[in-house]
Amino acid sequence: MKLQLNRMVAAAAAFSMAPSLVQARSAYGLDKTLVLFDEGTHQELYSTFFADLKERGLELDFLNVKDTADFDLIVDGENEYDNLLVLPTKVKSLGPKLKADTLLEFFNKGGNILAITNAVSSPESLREFLNELEISVAPRGYRAIDHFNYDTTDEIKHDVIRVSERADSNILSTGEVLYRGSAAYLGNSNPHVVPIAHGSKTSYAYDAADDGLALQTPWASGTQLYYVAGFQGNNNARVAWAGSSDLFSDEFFGLNPENRKAAAELSKWTFQEKNVLKLEYSQHEAVNETAEWSTTSGHALYHVKENVKYTAALSEWDGERWTPYVADDIQLEFVMLDPYYRLTFGAPVEQTATAAIYVTEFKVPDQHGIFTFKLDYERPGLTFLRDHKTVTVRHTANDEWPRSWEITNSWVYMSSFLAVVGAWIAFVVFYLFIGKGGETSTSKAKKNN
Repeated sequence: MKLQLNRMVAAAAAFSMAPSLVQARSAYGLDKTLVLFDEGTHQELYSTFFADLKERGLELDFLNVKDTADFDLIVDGENEYDNLLVLPTKVKSLGPKLKADTLLEFFNKGGNILAITNAVSSPESLREFLNELEISVAPRGYRAIDHFNYDTTDEIKHDVIRVSERADSNILSTGEVLYRGSAAYLGNSNPHVVPIAHGSKTSYAYDAADDGLALQTPWASGTQLYYVAGFQGNNNARVAWAGSSDLFSDEFFGLNPENRKAAAELSKWTFQEKNVLKLEYSQHEAVNETAEWSTTSGHALYHVKENVKYTAALSEWDGERWTPYVADDIQLEFVMLDPYYRLTFGAPVEQTATAAIYVTEFKVPDQHGIFTFKLDYERPGLTFLRDHKTVTVRHTANDEWPRSWEITNSWVYMSSFLAVVGAWIAFVVFYLFIGKGGETSTSKAKKNN
């Protein structure tokens, strides 16, 4: 009875808070969203969440998984939707048209996926797809428990957990949220996996059908247990998984307002409404000179030991417009097989209305060949920025070397050379003229005798 009353109060509170959220739009207009459900999904339980998505400009199309026989997620090699939202379903699979390889192809073509499961709903095709991303979701029937960080909503099972542990991914900035559902563990070999929220040291996941072995044989435990996780591909498409459908429900929105904020932030990240970066422009040039261009390769042509300046303008989407992105850990590499330089930009030298401008200068190494300017900025939860520009570095031409009289160190050798030449000339003059006069006097003396 108490829980039923809580649900009624929660729903009323959630609807009353609807206008308070700030609107946001996708950075690239990725608004067309497909929502998958079945008869086991009670859409009215998530009405506030759906209303928030629509208020942010997302176009929601609802599709029952039983009607996917005549549906194609990818048509003529192109995604039919920008985003895919999967709600908990009673069925064990999403159907033949939504197998794991189809979801993977949709993701590789730039589609974003928000997958919501719970302890009793975890479709196999969805779990197989997440396993490909090294997000291993617990099997159906496995529940997360924490006997030290539970909410008083359910004091018997301790399965309504107060989650406050956050990974350093800048995705969830909310306070403590309520969570009831399943869990997952993450692989540690893929840098594209984005940890978002994990369990405390006292949390664990176990098979709810076998309570007698809960403490002896947990499926996973401690901080290796994750409640929310994400993945970002090289194409910057995003996948987010949450193991609790209650996290997005009107009931939990009313019990804890932070849940609604967390649901909004997670969906914004997934659908690229936040943490989106853009390289507005980048350029390189010779300092106080104009770079030459190779007629054979078409690359910019620098010569060794030349001073070069590299400029990059970075922007961040705030939900409505592009704004300057300010950071102190952006680096540039000058690479030929291995980096010859790895330079940190530091603070931006200038900020415009839409971008922060970073500049660094360096001297080209004394090595000719094909080099690449590489700006690779990859941080958990942020859009990957990659900018590779190839240039040619040539050696110094023969007519570009300084003349000997311009080099002060050569003056000693030039002086020695001139001294030798002068001494030789003096010797020749002495020999030809002074020596000849002496010989004539001697011959005269002999004649007199």
